[in-house]
Amino acid sequence: MTKIINVLLVEGDPLTHKQIRYFFDTLPYTLIEVADSGKTGIQKAFTIKPDLILMDVILETPHAGIDAAKTIKAEIDIPIVFLTASREYETLIKALQTNPYGYLVKPINRESLQSTIEISLLRHRYEKKLIQYQQALEESEAMFRGIFSAMGNGYYRLSKKGKIILVNPAMVTMLGYTSENQLIGKNFTELGCIDTDSRNRFFENLRQNGEISLFESVWTTHTNRVINIIENAHAVYDDKSTLLYYEGTIQNITRIKELEIQLRHSQKMEVIGTLSGRIAHEINNRMTTILGYADLCVLRLKPEEKLHKYAKVIQKNARITADVMRQLLNLSRKSKNQPFEFDLNHHLKTREEIIIPILGKNIELKFKLNPQPTNVYADPQQIEHVIINLVINARDSMPEGGKLTIETSNQIIGSDSKWKSEIPPGSYSSLTISDTGTGIPNHVIPNIFDPLFTTKDPSVGTGLGLSIVKGIIQENHGFISVNSKEGKGTTFHLLIPATREISQQLR
Repeated sequence: MTKIINVLLVEGDPLTHKQIRYFFDTLPYTLIEVADSGKTGIQKAFTIKPDLILMDVILETPHAGIDAAKTIKAEIDIPIVFLTASREYETLIKALQTNPYGYLVKPINRESLQSTIEISLLRHRYEKKLIQYQQALEESEAMFRGIFSAMGNGYYRLSKKGKIILVNPAMVTMLGYTSENQLIGKNFTELGCIDTDSRNRFFENLRQNGEISLFESVWTTHTNRVINIIENAHAVYDDKSTLLYYEGTIQNITRIKELEIQLRHSQKMEVIGTLSGRIAHEINNRMTTILGYADLCVLRLKPEEKLHKYAKVIQKNARITADVMRQLLNLSRKSKNQPFEFDLNHHLKTREEIIIPILGKNIELKFKLNPQPTNVYADPQQIEHVIINLVINARDSMPEGGKLTIETSNQIIGSDSKWKSEIPPGSYSSLTISDTGTGIPNHVIPNIFDPLFTTKDPSVGTGLGLSIVKGIIQENHGFISVNSKEGKGTTFHLLIPATREISQQLR
């Protein structure tokens, strides 16, 4: 059941009072009471205890509203929003000292009133939660244990010799045990979680650097389930730089790895579907010709002739093969492209929460978005697929970290364009994705868009991503090029039609 939000209005101006009452008839709040002075406002606030107060700054005296707000806040925790037509510096400073939740400058409009009330209520709710949380933390160590137990990732603390001192419940569950006592006093190799060589490498890096981040390894749980792990750890020292213990966290990324495998598999299947469709199309064309000549032979030869029998066999098998090819073509056809015009800048910003986890902590993401709207006419889901593929490629090229820059701009292509001369003139939007990674060797660049071509290890890349990227851009009547310098980084330039009219001209 939705809680009714009660609002008290303290306002001395009848016109403003009437206007706000009119607005409340269409807002999801209840104007429970109205007061026309600071004194009356204080009395009503203490009596009805509303969820929010709209307080005029100037009532019976220039600062009566401010003084009333101070009195109310000293006794009751109620969010107060000031209404004012005054822009005097002293008045504003004095009002700010009461820590109001918002300001509404007269004349007031409905949209500002609603948004200010919603933001004030939301801020008040979260501030109350924060205070409760802080108080709870200060009360006892029990709350720390509660938070410790509720952590989603595994947490451990190890002695200087690598023995387990402390683990949280998430760690116990992740490793397939039922009690932390089954782990305390042992190390992970004794438990059979991980092989000795991998653990030795981990500790060697940890002891040398004092910390280790994003260390990937494969663990085996107590129930013999294999899981993929990302581990972060650091050494803890006292004020005399004496090592006390090691502590770290582990995150189970098995599902992420499975999704990456599924993505690579789907990319392979997409290319196979494209190739089979092309092959089927070519064979179907040839079979149409063969079937046509077979039909002519059947018509011109007499049924008693031996060649007539042969022609009938050819005719029959050609029709069967043509039917198979048509079925294969239907199977390989992709879902129809569904383009429409949208702002590429907004599309990128809303995908930032997807891009950042893909890049990881050691890669900086920087947007250089055109301050003006940068519209494209394309299928937004396909454009998102392009962006994610290029971001993954950039991440893989920066194993030690780096910077990824995504830039947009509006481009008018003419005779003096820096782009290739075969690109027709018109309005386009430019999307540039640059990394500071290892770069691409010059002799490799001509082949990077070829299906199944890759310089990565087969367990990492399929050689399908860039071929699909190019296919998508071409399907949306755009253009793609790449600049790269080995050891310096790579930049992909994309041009996408800005309007439907330009897109139709490119078909």
